[in-house]
Amino acid sequence: MSSKKRVLFLCTHNSARSHHSFPDPSALTGADAEIMAGVARVRDQIKQWIVDTFGREE
Repeated sequence: MSSKKRVLFLCTHNSARSHHSFPDPSALTGADAEIMAGVARVRDQIKQWIVDTFGREE
């Protein structure tokens, strides 16, 4: 995995940090369809982590 870090700041005051690692989609190999399926899996993992961590606004 790359040593680069990506950080999302939702607010700059009264904030708390949270970290969760996800697979790096740029490291995926294979046919285009396999890569796209892998990217979709990572996207879904990120979405699920956000819902689990912050809840879902209805």
